[in-house]
Amino acid sequence: MRPSSRGRTGREPRAVSTVNGGPPHTKTIAGRIFAATLAGLEAHDWTTQRGSFGHLVESFVLQQLMAQAGWTDPDPQFWHCRDRDQVEVDIVVTRGRKTWGVEVKAAAKVTPSDGAGLRRLAEQCGKDFQGGILFYVGASTIPTVDHRIIAVPVAGLWTS
Repeated sequence: MRPSSRGRTGREPRAVSTVNGGPPHTKTIAGRIFAATLAGLEAHDWTTQRGSFGHLVESFVLQQLMAQAGWTDPDPQFWHCRDRDQVEVDIVVTRGRKTWGVEVKAAAKVTPSDGAGLRRLAEQCGKDFQGGILFYVGASTIPTVDHRIIAVPVAGLWTS
């Protein structure tokens, strides 16, 4: 599951792709609003169709992380990772061999299974794994079963 620069043509992991040049319609808030409109989603759907907003929340978190990463030197690389068992990590951030994982959930509660991809990434990266964040739409920062991974409200991207 280790991300590599081989991208989609590499053999291991099978489906790793860079998101630095992702689709332009998901890079701005206006773009995400447009995407929600095309999907037929409205603000009141958040309470009844929260799962339909997952890709938009994930895109928002990615955009925020990439904007904040612009303050660092050297620039980290952003990846999406899915292994041959279809275990996925929404966002993998690398700087050299150092690796961080980010999962994004459009749910108000975190379950133990929500961190499965991050735990697999940690296992595969070994000592290079620096930590993981599971962003969700709840209200509290909470520990997970793995001390290297913490669940943080999406609002934690811009609050202390």
